[in-house]
Amino acid sequence: MFSSLHQQSRSRTGHLATYGPALFCFLASFIILLFIKLAPADSRDLAVVFPAGYSLEESFRATAGSGVYVTGSGAFDNIVHFRTPRGGSRQDILDKLYAAGAVIVINPFGAVGCFARTPAQYQKKVATNA
Repeated sequence: MFSSLHQQSRSRTGHLATYGPALFCFLASFIILLFIKLAPADSRDLAVVFPAGYSLEESFRATAGSGVYVTGSGAFDNIVHFRTPRGGSRQDILDKLYAAGAVIVINPFGAVGCFARTPAQYQKKVATNA
C-alpha cells in the first residue's frame, strides 16, 4: 500500500518535470510579446499612466507640463492619452513625464486603447470636475 502511494506521488512530480520547461517557455513568450505590444511605438500617439489616486486634473497638469498635446483620458483618472509635437525630442518628453510622476508610458492601441472613454464620456467627466 505504501509503495503504491509513493509511486503515485512520484509520478505527479514527474509530470511537473516533464511539462515544467514547456510551461516556462510559454509564460516567457507571453511576457515578451506583452512587452513588445505595450512598448511605445514610433507613433506620436501615446498614453501615460500615473500612480493610482491621481485625479484627472493632476494627471492632465502633469502631462501638459511636459510639452505634449493632451488628447483624452483613459478609463481611470490616472491614464492620459497624448500626442507628441513634431520635431520634439521624444526622450526629453519621456524624461519630463517620468519626472512628473509617470509610472509607465505605453502604446495606447496595444493596451486596447487604455480602456479609452468615448468623447461624450470624456466631456461629461471634465464637466463634472470643473
